[in-house]
Amino acid sequence: MISEKYGDIYFSAQDGLAETRHVFLQGNGLPQAWADTPRFCICETGFGTGLNFLATWKLFFDTAKAGQRLDYISIEKYPLTKEQIREALLPWRDELGVYLDAMLARYPIRARGFHRVDVSDTVSLTLVFDDVKIALPQIDACVDAWFLDGFAPAKNPDMWEAPLYEQMARLSFEGTRFASFTAAGAVRRGLAENGFTVEKLKGYGRKRDMIAGRYAQAKAKTVARVPCDVAVIGGGIAGLSAAWHLQRQGARVVVYEAGADVALGASGNRLGMVNPKLTAQASPVSDYYAGAYAYALRVLAGFEDIDFKPYGALHLQVNDDKARRFEGYCENLGWHHDHMALLDAAAASEVAGVRVDVPCLYYPDAAAVSPAKFCKMLASKLDVRTNTKLDALPDADAVVVANADGVKDFFDLPVSRVRGQVSLLEPTDVSRRLRCNLSYGGYISPVIVDEGLHVCGATFQPWGTSPDVLAEDHTHNIQTLAKALPVFEGGFTVNGGRTGFRTSSKDRLPIVGDYDGAYLSVAHGSHGIVSGLMGGAMAAATLMGGPMPLGAGARKAVCPRRFR
Repeated sequence: MISEKYGDIYFSAQDGLAETRHVFLQGNGLPQAWADTPRFCICETGFGTGLNFLATWKLFFDTAKAGQRLDYISIEKYPLTKEQIREALLPWRDELGVYLDAMLARYPIRARGFHRVDVSDTVSLTLVFDDVKIALPQIDACVDAWFLDGFAPAKNPDMWEAPLYEQMARLSFEGTRFASFTAAGAVRRGLAENGFTVEKLKGYGRKRDMIAGRYAQAKAKTVARVPCDVAVIGGGIAGLSAAWHLQRQGARVVVYEAGADVALGASGNRLGMVNPKLTAQASPVSDYYAGAYAYALRVLAGFEDIDFKPYGALHLQVNDDKARRFEGYCENLGWHHDHMALLDAAAASEVAGVRVDVPCLYYPDAAAVSPAKFCKMLASKLDVRTNTKLDALPDADAVVVANADGVKDFFDLPVSRVRGQVSLLEPTDVSRRLRCNLSYGGYISPVIVDEGLHVCGATFQPWGTSPDVLAEDHTHNIQTLAKALPVFEGGFTVNGGRTGFRTSSKDRLPIVGDYDGAYLSVAHGSHGIVSGLMGGAMAAATLMGGPMPLGAGARKAVCPRRFR
């Protein structure tokens, strides 16, 4: 298989799998190198078809001891499609097929940025779709071995420059290994100048030389103090997500919920939208939400009985500001058009199944899910103590505070509650044809099969305090829908609703990270499904060790210390 961009092969035409094993696995002393370490991290420059990862995963599965974990980070500027990967790896289907199928089932959308993929309970893949020189400075990890596998320096010189070797040194410790198919003099010099010993070895097949070596500077490996017992405060999506992620990595977790059940707040809604929240220019905020959105799609798709529906979503271009922003998303954020596209009104109407009068931004992967069912499902796997209101942080190895605006019981942070009401609507002859989620400042879902109703919402009332379901809010939701989509004027009958209170920070961004002896995951606002799930993944990575699931800029944007 040849790259159209670089005019170079992805792997040896002789035998790509044998080349991987010779150059990268044997070159890095695997599996012996991970034999006595509880957690082993590999960083790769050039994911390509994923052949190196699949071969490493299989070797780890065959040789690892109970309790060991493999973290694999790989950077790829031009990600292939699932179909291209499947076709390229067809020759090794018999040997790697089970691993290939598992990886492709979780393969992320092709959007620029970080994508954490948990391919098993003990193996995580962090794919970074970006240029190596941009991606590496954003990575926070302690790397045990490097697979230097970009296209050849003569074909792809931009990758094999000083920033690569400088970042390798930053992320390495004394004894970190590396291996590469190339033995080019410039590569050997770049590694040597940044503290690596370099040895020429016999290359694979017709290739005369390859190189391998170690980082030789006196820098100790950073080993996180892994907590055994973790207390999580809060029984909504944020708290249960954190608890589930932590428990999967071996922590003993207790969840404390002040109410009589989980998901009593905004997390208890019948249906919630899985959408990103983006900015017109590339920014840490977009990086956070793009990664969280893609992660939520993968995680939620892996569960049954939570009403996960990948309907897709159309966001209506209701004014000139939306038009500018949507164009900016498509031009500046590095999403493949398979996952984000501008549609004219006719094309949008075809997707929607009903008449849409304005252009739309289309997210074909967007989905809906039942937050209430998702929380109940997570809670069934955890030790949850309901009716337990804590007046102080509990005595545990680590504490995660994820109790919405209740965080103010423990910390002085600028958060507030926002009242929102959703309406359940009886379908009309027209609305029954709706095939995807529509977003227009409010939103409407297709008919929920179980109940035969649309979910329409939601009001946004920072001043609201009433927990009641109000008739005037139903009227507001229906009028907002009809104004944006005249095809829905008249005919709707309300058949129930729900009021909830979302928590928002002063700058409308989540609050996720270490803060005064605890880990916070609060203020996820109107994107609590995607943001709350990512908050849980970040909590587990921080407390249990291993690479972070998002880049440094995105993590800084939501760090609690920004309010000091």
